Amino acid sequence: MKSNTKIIEQYFSDKSMNNIIDHWIFRTIIPGKHIYQEPPKENYDRLKNIYEMLLKSLKSFKPLNLKVWEQFFGSYSGLAEDVTVYIIVGSPEPYDAMVRYDKEGNKCIIFDLERMRSYSENDDKILEIIIQLITHEIAHIYVNKVYQSPNVKDSTNMNLRYIVFNEGIAHFLSFSKDVLSVDWETREMLERKEKAYSTLLYEMKNDFQDKKNEILSRANSGRFWDKFGAIAGLFLL
Repeated sequence: MKSNTKIIEQYFSDKSMNNIIDHWIFRTIIPGKHIYQEPPKENYDRLKNIYEMLLKSLKSFKPLNLKVWEQFFGSYSGLAEDVTVYIIVGSPEPYDAMVRYDKEGNKCIIFDLERMRSYSENDDKILEIIIQLITHEIAHIYVNKVYQSPNVKDSTNMNLRYIVFNEGIAHFLSFSKDVLSVDWETREMLERKEKAYSTLLYEMKNDFQDKKNEILSRANSGRFWDKFGAIAGLFLL
């Protein structure tokens, strides 16, 4: 697994984002925008601890729900050499982990330590989150080996279908340590499913082309249970 730690090492050296905010990553988090968020300085030591946890997890990584993973993708063989893992700080909420492309068009997985830290003050919980995030993002890489994402110029419906498919698999595999033991029939779960399905069907029926960017953003980003496309895919699986 190839990694690039220049951003985070520079931040640890300077205790500031001043010398890293012009990095290309901060122009690809949301394509076409230059966005970043300075981490609170009081979290500096905590970020160093999480950094070590992430490095160790990447080195020894095996996906969650390995037997289910193998039904989708076959045996886990790691990441190809043309995929680089970037460890950073500076990504605004909710962009904790993501697949993007560098300036040469190579696939990258980006993990933000401050976003991870914000989820818990408990190391054991952070470690669980790290493994979930790695499983999720590598699942995207494996899906994209076989099924390429639609072009941004393609219809809203075509892009929504792909979000349901791609994000559904990634969310399902990374949802819990034992996803097959989750009770999907509780009242709370059924309400979440109904909300996601209803929103998805509404957007697909109307197929608003002039609101495409906003619809696709809501389908795939924001608060976990509000990502109607991703959550519809989770429940479909």
